Amino acid sequence: MQKKIHDKYNILIEDQEIGYISIHIGFLIENYNASTEKIKILLICDDYYHIMDKIKNNIIKNHAHLIEIDSITDNPFHYEFNDKIDLIITTKELSFIDKKIIHISPFYTQEDYLKIDTAINQYIIEREKQAQNSMLRSYFHENLFFDMNTYLSKEEAIRFMGQKIIDFGLAKEGFVESVFKREEMSSTCFFDTFAIPHPLELIAKQTMFCVLVNKKGVQRDYKKIHIVLMIAVQQKDRKKFMKIYESIIRALGDKEKIQNLIKSHSLNEFIKYLEN
Repeated sequence: MQKKIHDKYNILIEDQEIGYISIHIGFLIENYNASTEKIKILLICDDYYHIMDKIKNNIIKNHAHLIEIDSITDNPFHYEFNDKIDLIITTKELSFIDKKIIHISPFYTQEDYLKIDTAINQYIIEREKQAQNSMLRSYFHENLFFDMNTYLSKEEAIRFMGQKIIDFGLAKEGFVESVFKREEMSSTCFFDTFAIPHPLELIAKQTMFCVLVNKKGVQRDYKKIHIVLMIAVQQKDRKKFMKIYESIIRALGDKEKIQNLIKSHSLNEFIKYLEN
């Protein structure tokens, strides 16, 4: 495989980098599978002049790849609601506790279509956010959060954080050297704002982030940054870990959020800003 890539693209990939490339590929596959999880919709409306069928068919036509839809015309309070219903679409003046309601007209106008489309997309975004936040805290530990006010070089920061990961029992000796080898290949500093150093191999006993927030700064590639997250990844966690990794990259790309993260004095504060 490496030879084929080299022959076609003239790119040489080290053996150790294959593991991290597989993380990204696995994430894309898993992210696609997650995005195909259907949203459960309940349609509630009267069926005079076949309005029920017309509305249902239009919703299916426009959103079939995203939804599963059930429909009722009788008293909705006789319907057995459960956690499997994500959204309710109705032409009636109804309200339910803990259920998202989309009120539409009996004629399924363009405005109705936009209401439903917006609600479905908002639900997908919120579902993904909740899933990521539920996993987020499991990859951090208060003993691997460091709020410092002492200027460090890149090398000092890597050695400090790598040793903390070893002392915590996540990795063995040689972890720090592997991080330095990875740094020699290309920079792990993003947007001249933060860095995410990691070893070449997926050799951790448990997947975790080590966080360094340094008010004075860490010298990285001719730029002084204030946030460094060192990754230790266990082989079996590589796919689900990427969901958190991607969300963290997006969060740290937000300049306003970066400023709040730099002000963090505890892990709880740091994660709160990551989640928001």
